[in-house]
Amino acid sequence: MPKHKQPPATTDATEPDAPSNDVDAASSGTFPALDDLDLPADARAAIESLLEERDEAVAGRQRALADFVNFQRRTRENEQRVRFDAVSEVLRSLLPVLDHIDMALCQDLDQITTQQLMDAVRMVQNELNKSLERHEVQVIDPIPHTEFDPSQHQAVMQEHTNRQPPNTIVAVLQVGYAIDDKILRPASVTVAAAADE
Repeated sequence: MPKHKQPPATTDATEPDAPSNDVDAASSGTFPALDDLDLPADARAAIESLLEERDEAVAGRQRALADFVNFQRRTRENEQRVRFDAVSEVLRSLLPVLDHIDMALCQDLDQITTQQLMDAVRMVQNELNKSLERHEVQVIDPIPHTEFDPSQHQAVMQEHTNRQPPNTIVAVLQVGYAIDDKILRPASVTVAAAADE
């Protein structure tokens, strides 16, 4: 069995003894090199195998962490790209609407008639409706006398009447919009209520 080294002598009686190398190694988590140990061949082989497995596990963990960091980065980049493409597509479809507005604003008011002004407004409306159609936006424009549907309609007024059944639509105040089954804005309507007795 190897002998422990004795701590060096000190001339200061008040100074504590310096710790041994073995204590330093234990406290710091380091150990003597495998070649410095007097071990049987099978024990040495087992330790070397364990050390190799440890090194492989550490390397594998580092690779996994690096792959995860790269995955997070690629995910963020893809999300940003998808968002940019979606916003760009919507904005591009609105550019013709802006062009028609610019054309209308450039007209000489002293030369344009009321009918021409209304035609210009309708052109802008048509271009905007085309843009909404390209993005599969549906208009919610309920027919009067049909039943009120709270999933698509918003009742902003009630009208007490005996001309139609209660909980049916009297008038549409503002159309709504939807994409597939997602409501962008419900249609604002007046709803019939039972007439006052």
